[in-house]
Amino acid sequence: MDETDDGDCGSNWRRGADAVKVAVTEGHVNVASPADTFRSIGRLLETRVAGTLGTLLSVLFRSFSLAFTKHSCRTTLGPAMWVDGLRRGVAAVEAYGMCQPGDRTMLDALVPAVRGMEDVLCKSKNPVCPFE
Repeated sequence: MDETDDGDCGSNWRRGADAVKVAVTEGHVNVASPADTFRSIGRLLETRVAGTLGTLLSVLFRSFSLAFTKHSCRTTLGPAMWVDGLRRGVAAVEAYGMCQPGDRTMLDALVPAVRGMEDVLCKSKNPVCPFE
């Protein structure tokens, strides 16, 4: 068991976060656009995070990147595009992971986050930086 008493899941999340931090710090993540950044992170997580978690994180980030690719003709990416990206990523995790909220997966955190961001957006606020 690891420190979180969940097998190796906590260690796996940490390994992924550390890999992203190192890759960004060392300039190995393409930051030319949000789409490129999320695609690079998705590829990195697929190879650095073990098991199903790595695959699903890759699906999440790569699907997120596709949403930004769809909006790439715009000069600025507004809050609605970030919400759309996360919504698409969550939908892809549900489809490829064959899971849904309540199955004790990352969706139990992501789905409420998307709903909360959508609620803030409906109130004409910025869900990415709600205190602006």
